[in-house]
Amino acid sequence: MMKKQQGATFWSMAGIVVIVGAVILLVAKLFPAYAEFYAVKKAIARLETGGSLATMSEQDIYKIFDRSSVMDDIRSVTPKDLKVARAADGTTSVSVDYQVVVPIVGNVSALMKFHAQTGTEKPSKY
Repeated sequence: MMKKQQGATFWSMAGIVVIVGAVILLVAKLFPAYAEFYAVKKAIARLETGGSLATMSEQDIYKIFDRSSVMDDIRSVTPKDLKVARAADGTTSVSVDYQVVVPIVGNVSALMKFHAQTGTEKPSKY
């Protein structure tokens, strides 16, 4: 009596390798954009620890962010991209919305939208 062969075939193993390879490629391509986003969040958080935002001029805010962006190698956001909002009650908030396009393979790219701001975390507009 013959037993039916069991186990993975060459094509099923090749399919698994292709899927795992695609996931590894995506992670490798997208990770730098996310790492930079967390650096942007850290640089914006430094604005609050650098002094009172309410008493800082916009130029001071831009200078502190620029120094942080040099330290953390931030390339997608410049100080001019920051939005400084001053409320009637004297509070000041700083936010930035930006997009990063990451080429994946050939003409396939990933568009990622990011939002960071000072103070309490609020949901993104996207």
